Amino acid sequence: MCPQKLCSTVVKLKAVGSLSERKKMVHTSAKELENSDKKCDFETAISATGFGRFNYLLAALGSFWNSLSIIETTTFSFVLPVAQCDAHLNTNQMSLLNSVVYLGMIVGSILWGFLSDIFGRRNFLAANFFGIGFINVALGFSNTFESLMAFKFLSGFIVSGPLTIAGSYISEMHGVRNRVKILLFTFIFFAAGNFITSLLGILFLTRHMEVEFQAMTLHSWQLLFLALALLDFVGGILTCLMPESPKFLMSRGRCEEAMQVLKTIYKINMGKHPDTFPIKILADERESSHDLKAIGHESVVNGSNFNTCTIIGDKLKKAFTQMAPMFKPPHLSKCLLAFSIELCLLFGMNSFRLWMPQIFSLIGDSENDTEFDICHKIQSNSTHVKISDITHNDDCSSSRIHSPNTFYNAMIVQSVGIIGTTMVCCFIRVIRNKLMLICTTIIPAIAAIAIYFSINPIMVVVSYSLAVGISLTAQAILSSILANIVPTAFRSTVLAISLTFGRIGSMLGVYFFPMLIDHACWTPFVSIGVILFVCSFLCMFLPRSTKQTLL
Repeated sequence: MCPQKLCSTVVKLKAVGSLSERKKMVHTSAKELENSDKKCDFETAISATGFGRFNYLLAALGSFWNSLSIIETTTFSFVLPVAQCDAHLNTNQMSLLNSVVYLGMIVGSILWGFLSDIFGRRNFLAANFFGIGFINVALGFSNTFESLMAFKFLSGFIVSGPLTIAGSYISEMHGVRNRVKILLFTFIFFAAGNFITSLLGILFLTRHMEVEFQAMTLHSWQLLFLALALLDFVGGILTCLMPESPKFLMSRGRCEEAMQVLKTIYKINMGKHPDTFPIKILADERESSHDLKAIGHESVVNGSNFNTCTIIGDKLKKAFTQMAPMFKPPHLSKCLLAFSIELCLLFGMNSFRLWMPQIFSLIGDSENDTEFDICHKIQSNSTHVKISDITHNDDCSSSRIHSPNTFYNAMIVQSVGIIGTTMVCCFIRVIRNKLMLICTTIIPAIAAIAIYFSINPIMVVVSYSLAVGISLTAQAILSSILANIVPTAFRSTVLAISLTFGRIGSMLGVYFFPMLIDHACWTPFVSIGVILFVCSFLCMFLPRSTKQTLL
């Protein structure tokens, strides 16, 4: 799909490490191809842009996106023990509030994935972050179960957009050499988002804070939501400054727009004038996009205007048609396998993660206990957090403060996820990503069962760190594999459905976790361990995709 000399240069370019050497090589290639009229495909074109400042900026922004997204799903787990008295919440209502965000994600994720596959990545990302910001403002002024439930559902519905689209956008901005590495780097900040949530919790939830606003008194947990809204608005503004995915544009036949994006990336990375970009003509990838033709996108295949309101209704009617290739060979078996792994993995990880503040609060400071038993600590202290006995006349001031130890332990847990994902980024080219995925699901399985047999709080924190932190690493690896093994035409849709399965598992796990503890304390820990072992077994059947070109 490209001139022979350029293909040779691009291959060499992938093996060169320093930026100065890449600049020289691309400059030589530009001279050779000045008069060439051959067409180049996406992988050749994106590799010719080099790797430099633009990629670093995108990695930083992608990390910010992932941090904001995970903060949205994590914040309530820290807020609920503090807000339960103000909002008069019982244990069942707390379970619903912890899990309703995943119901919103289930409803929204497939929709956002489908729309981004049809209308583009960037605009929907920006709109999602602005929407989340407004929802957090509404949460900051809410203090009843009904309003918290409604706005948290909407928060989950909207935040499923960035969680779905960001991975596709980032992968479509990189070539084979750096795609998996950058995706894994940005996934570090899923763990970092949890870490940031703990820092915000220490700032807002470990002290009395009240602000009078007209007839309302805003407490510390409400001020936390308002602070998160500011971060979301910043995320939306920064996203508006980014270009559309060139891979997406090429797959829709918008090659002139894609060329402008590629030239911009080349200029930022290489510091040269855009006209020196060695690629002169891009291949119209509609010509080779059998998946697009198979699903009946007439307006795309025929080159008609794609971004007009007149075709929105028609495209929405074809949502199920868009998914059709996923349910046919060769994609069916790979998709079903990935969906099953995602469900098992997130069932275990988020059950532990979102009840982590409550568990750490219940075990308390037990370092001096000679006969520590986690079930005994949970059952003996749980009476202090059951709000069904609290009347509306009780003073809530004492329940509005978290113990700092809860956040310190949570930060230890999330640090393991950050370290684990960082190590994966370093060794992804040495160790196969599938092998790493198997290892990072076996370790949490063992750790989940070890929590029940912990003999002191330190062992609980260590086991929790391995169960949650390493699971975050496993999810990052799984997402990088899935992004590589499905075509661009429905990549976001596949990622969305995969995450939907994971969110179904998360919702069920988060809701039933406290009920299982009440039934028999050992059941959630052992059952999650067994489920993660099943997840590890399924990972053995995934294809290797570390160096696979983007479909």
